[in-house]
Amino acid sequence: MLELWALLAFSAVVVAVAGSAIGASWVLGTRRHGRWTDQPYEGGVASNRGGFMRYGAKFYLVSVFFVILDVESAFLYAWAVSAREAGWAGFAELVVFVLLLGAGLLYVWRNGALDFASPMRSARSNTIETTYGPQPPLASVDSPNPASAVRQAGS
Repeated sequence: MLELWALLAFSAVVVAVAGSAIGASWVLGTRRHGRWTDQPYEGGVASNRGGFMRYGAKFYLVSVFFVILDVESAFLYAWAVSAREAGWAGFAELVVFVLLLGAGLLYVWRNGALDFASPMRSARSNTIETTYGPQPPLASVDSPNPASAVRQAGS
């Protein structure tokens, strides 16, 4: 019965703290709404389109790799807790597990899943992106004549 009272006391404290935070924001907050008050604004950039944005498949791959790493660390932690009880057989299983994970990482790395520069982007890495499309660089480092490497406006 004592544990139930502790739970009820903790719940009461949580409700009181949350209620006082909400009440303080209601009392201290402003109530006027101007022209721009309810417009979304974040990080210095005004939003000009809807909330749906398309992301490339590379972002999803990163999330899958993170989940795999998370599960791997959970398994390694469980092994580390029971290392003495598992003995040498548990150590051998751990080595096989880590080798399989390393082989998977090597496979993913060799297939380019961890390379975030697209082939098109890495091929034109020495161009300058403008609103009119990619432009050649203004000066070339390996140009024999430095005077000819500088482009004039309009050329």
